[in-house]
Amino acid sequence: MTHATVIYTGSIWTGTADDHWVEAFAVQNGMILATGTLDEVKAAVEADYEIVEYSEGIMMPGLIDGHLHLSLAGTQLAHELPLAPSDDADTILQKVAEWTTRVEPGE
Repeated sequence: MTHATVIYTGSIWTGTADDHWVEAFAVQNGMILATGTLDEVKAAVEADYEIVEYSEGIMMPGLIDGHLHLSLAGTQLAHELPLAPSDDADTILQKVAEWTTRVEPGE
């Protein structure tokens, strides 16, 4: 049987609208299996598990923006001149000069 870890603190913010706060969650192979009360999570886990209890603070998901537009990612690199906010005038002129060697007249 596969092993899972049940994390219990009593104060876990999930960041989702329908399930703001839970007291436990289970993880297996890097995936969250269940969230809820400790009893709900233990009942949802179909594997051998260990309980890891944290007694201080709260847990919350990482505050990251992990989305991207795959259809734009490659086309932007291929068709747009990348300028950084920190580029000074000389750097921008250098990038424009280099970019013009890669495009046809009129593009």
